[in-house]
Amino acid sequence: MDRGHRHLAAILFTDIVGYTAMMQHDEQLAMEAVKRHKKVLEKNVAANEGQVMDYYGDGSLSIFRSANDAAKCALYVQKELRIPPEVPLRIGLHIGEIIFEEGNPFGTGVNVASRIQSLGIANSVLFSKEICDKIKSNPEFKIVPLGVFEFKNVEEPMEVYALSNEGLVVPSKEEMMKEGKLKKEVGQEKVTSLKKVILVASIALLVISSLFYVYARFIYKPPFPNKDNSLAVLYFNNMSGDPREEYFSDGITEEIISRLSMIKGLRVKSRTSVLAYKGKAKSVKEIAKELGVKNILEGSIRKQGNQLRVTAQLINAQTDENIWSFSYDELLQDIFQVQSDIAHEIASKFQIKLSDATSKKLETPSTTSTEAYDKFLKAISLSFVEWGLGGPQTNRLKAIELLREAIKLDPDFSNAYSLMSTSFAYYSFDADNPKRWLDSAEILARKSITLRPDREYGYSALAFVFESRGNLDEALKWLDKVHEIAPYSAAGWASAIYRRKKEYGKAYEWVMNAIEYDPSEPQHYLAKGFIFYDLGLLDSMKNYIDVAMGIKPESIDIENSASNYYLRTGNLEEYRRVNRYKMANDEKEFNYQMAIFYLFQRDFKTADSLYQISSHPDDMDAGLAKLRLGQTEQGKQYLNKSIERRLRFLGFDAVWHNFDICRAYAAMGDMRFVEYWERAVKNGWHDYLFILQDPFLDSVRNNPEFIRLKREAEQRNEQYKADLRAAIEAREGRKDDR
Repeated sequence: MDRGHRHLAAILFTDIVGYTAMMQHDEQLAMEAVKRHKKVLEKNVAANEGQVMDYYGDGSLSIFRSANDAAKCALYVQKELRIPPEVPLRIGLHIGEIIFEEGNPFGTGVNVASRIQSLGIANSVLFSKEICDKIKSNPEFKIVPLGVFEFKNVEEPMEVYALSNEGLVVPSKEEMMKEGKLKKEVGQEKVTSLKKVILVASIALLVISSLFYVYARFIYKPPFPNKDNSLAVLYFNNMSGDPREEYFSDGITEEIISRLSMIKGLRVKSRTSVLAYKGKAKSVKEIAKELGVKNILEGSIRKQGNQLRVTAQLINAQTDENIWSFSYDELLQDIFQVQSDIAHEIASKFQIKLSDATSKKLETPSTTSTEAYDKFLKAISLSFVEWGLGGPQTNRLKAIELLREAIKLDPDFSNAYSLMSTSFAYYSFDADNPKRWLDSAEILARKSITLRPDREYGYSALAFVFESRGNLDEALKWLDKVHEIAPYSAAGWASAIYRRKKEYGKAYEWVMNAIEYDPSEPQHYLAKGFIFYDLGLLDSMKNYIDVAMGIKPESIDIENSASNYYLRTGNLEEYRRVNRYKMANDEKEFNYQMAIFYLFQRDFKTADSLYQISSHPDDMDAGLAKLRLGQTEQGKQYLNKSIERRLRFLGFDAVWHNFDICRAYAAMGDMRFVEYWERAVKNGWHDYLFILQDPFLDSVRNNPEFIRLKREAEQRNEQYKADLRAAIEAREGRKDDR
């Protein structure tokens, strides 16, 4: 069935009855019900020439060319789902117009089908009068009327019918009034009267609509017909002929993304979203569809000496129309004006009137020194390299040196201060004196804020400093400032901090608000997955990894999350594939990651051989492998060394450092593991799967103190699940009210 803008179709809406309660009682059973529902539905929809358009967790939306096909599909689906293991499904049918936006179905028809479905109970098929009129002459269907109902957000009262074929259940009035999303049931006299009013109003509306159509079709010509202001900026091509200049074209692209993100009314994809498409041979239309945007900005940069040529074009990816294009031949020192001009031109093409404050932000560069800016762009290119080139910390030291030079050239370069602050905070993780590095990072972040309080980077850097110190409330305070300037750009981060605070309801709320704001951003789904991961709900975590991967198939962040899942589920083949992709240029780091897998599988011999040729040959994990292979002295040496090192770092990120010390003591059978377990919990540590799977804890699993600590952890985990369930149900309740 072709996906134009609008279709008149028979709509079939399904919903698994009692799914939320099922999830609370037996998550595995609930997931199996969803899988069976999907399998049976897709088979029968295809057999009846329909198309599944969308899934809504425990429900679905399908469309058909005819009402008879839709009703036949509903009948067969319910018949098949009554065979054990049964799935308690209710189905609603309606005929109506569907509007497609980016392949997603919307419209009153969808809403009505959903409302009719909500009246049903398990094993029921309910439908509107429009469906009834089309199928009533078909002897295959047995039909009973149920009455007239007013639904929320549906203006006209509707007659509802049910199939009463053998095996199907017809709900009672009491059951429908309890289940359905109703205003109230109405009498027939009210319907007749109301229909007269609606008829008169409809005639008037038709006249007005006709006049408006003539005006819109033949008189008014908007300067830019595309009203969806969603945009992705692809990385500009480096046309300089020197791959070493790639940092410059990448940096300019990221600055353009940053400037466009300042414009209220534009929905701009983040740099992390578009980074996966750098150098990929995909069409503009494909990229736009995967990113969930309608418009693409692409271009190229040629830098030769002091001369600069920038080309840019804005494309409507749906129609392949070139909305705007331009070439800039300027001196290098004019690059800041070029960035500002591009932002202003695009705002103009989208008919966005910029406020004076926004115009000033767009026109005020973070520096006017091209030499300082060049060093800043080189520092960025090093800061985001995770593996290779000497490793992340070596790269950060190089970046810090470049940023020092940039600040020396321009002492008021705000972005250089914020990036240097973040680099200091990251470097503190492995420094001998982390407090000194973090204190310096705070000074740099505050300097960046003082210079440019209208940009989010300084606030973001300061939030990172406080999170590194373990001051989570202060970190959230500064993330709120980031959110004010760049909405939901730090949603996953905020959610992670709430997870550390064990406030899973708030973590969930942050993520769900972010998904509503931008449902095409894969990072939001990863953040949602990790909420479930913390609580040991691996199947739910994997579902959201799959959603993220469906949006952006190639992404280091998504592969990192998948790697965690494959480690926990013991999937060697997939774990190896993901880590080979991640560490393609760093064999030693790849060996280290593979050693961790074998350690968790208790294959200590293979783990030990890999640790010896890895990036961390004397890591605490390597110590455990030595210990289990009978090399007791060397194993204890590695473990005690790791304890000493983490004791130096307890001033920051104390959650995992405390628990790592606990693990090391547990591996050696030292009862001090209890003290550091309790310290970790007090500081907010909670990873339920670690307790169940961690090989470090094997030697104390029968210890009475471990049994007590594990039982307490199980109780906390149930409390956190309850917090999450309450947040989910509260949100569902608000959605129903709408």
